[in-house]
Amino acid sequence: MTTGYHHGRLRDEMIRIGLELAAEGGSDAVGIREITRRAGVSPAAAYRHFRDQQELREKVAREIDRMLSRDLEAAVSSTHGTARDKLLAAGNAYFDFAFANPQLFAHLNNGFSPAQDGSVFDAFVEVVHALGVEQLGHAPALERSRELSVALWSAGHGFCVLVTTGALKDLDDETKYHLREVTITNVVNGLDFT
Repeated sequence: MTTGYHHGRLRDEMIRIGLELAAEGGSDAVGIREITRRAGVSPAAAYRHFRDQQELREKVAREIDRMLSRDLEAAVSSTHGTARDKLLAAGNAYFDFAFANPQLFAHLNNGFSPAQDGSVFDAFVEVVHALGVEQLGHAPALERSRELSVALWSAGHGFCVLVTTGALKDLDDETKYHLREVTITNVVNGLDFT
């Protein structure tokens, strides 16, 4: 029999446990029954905080997105140099997160939409926009920076999927890191603000 959860922060605790489960087994492992079992509450308690299992999985994905965003922001802020250097650092940090946390990264592929402020996409737009200022000598249209961020993010994310769970997952680490450099450098070099 489960005992009541007495810490007053059940919602946060369930998200924390969801992160543990996602790290252990990906999206399929994030389930209300296992989360509530680990929290020591009945499954019914989850529905006081989440509409359904999908909402819980989305909240776990949002937390993973925040973790990844923090890694990108740290990489950008610790990189001295041009906007291009910062963008390369952000791309490397994105890969490093995916490579170090393949199950968490895979959870982001489960129907997640980073529409909220502070998302990974926002981090890319900010650095891409700065690159546009650097290349043009003035601020490009924000819409153009957003379009180029989609291109950059798509290429980087696609590469990360390939090396963590896709056709390139069995390559040795040295080859993966080499291909990371080739991919990121070529995508960044190809961004055209005109």
